[in-house]
Amino acid sequence: MRTRESIVAWYGQKAPDFGKWIAGVQAQCARCLGDLFVPYEPERVHATLFDVSTKDGLCVAYRELRGTSVVADVPAVEAWLAREIARNPLRIHFGGDRTDDRRLTSRGVIRRDRRFSIQGDKVVVLGWSEKHGALSDLRKGAEAFGLLHRYHAIPSDVDDDCYMRIGLLEPTRSRGSAIDVHDVDRLVHTHLDHHDVTVDLQQDDVRVVTYMEESLPLATTSSRQLDGA
Repeated sequence: MRTRESIVAWYGQKAPDFGKWIAGVQAQCARCLGDLFVPYEPERVHATLFDVSTKDGLCVAYRELRGTSVVADVPAVEAWLAREIARNPLRIHFGGDRTDDRRLTSRGVIRRDRRFSIQGDKVVVLGWSEKHGALSDLRKGAEAFGLLHRYHAIPSDVDDDCYMRIGLLEPTRSRGSAIDVHDVDRLVHTHLDHHDVTVDLQQDDVRVVTYMEESLPLATTSSRQLDGA
């Protein structure tokens, strides 16, 4: 039997300043997209750290991405992650102009240009740890317990992006005009130039979610604290 689970950040209640910042970005998206944009409820906004889905005790990602059968020790990875974050909480920065460092890239693009994007039907903002590589290192560390991050398909891959979903695009809710994605990007990036937030990723901010839909609707998604937290 397959279990669909992920370890995510900030699913549920958020610190007031962080929640206010998210609402501001959602409001800017709504101004640009009208009713094409369906914002997530505040508690539903989340960032995925890594997938822990299994089938018959084996890691689904290892099977799908590398064609290997690897036993997944989910309780052990949860306890390890709880210890790691308790010792070294991550500070994640979203927005602002601090990402305009051409030495640091995300998928070959300077980070500043990746702070916001529409990816299919997903509306996302990206942030990064103040300590370069810290999030990727956490994801790599999970491999010791038989869990593989989906953006580490080959051993040399590095994914340090904190990819946070803030809503969905609903093309069926047509405003009567085509979406100018470049214009939307420009306007949201302009908003992000002047609005930033730094948030600590602490043990209590991390949840294990069991879900049927990747968008994690509140009605059909269950969440719990990490074992060992």
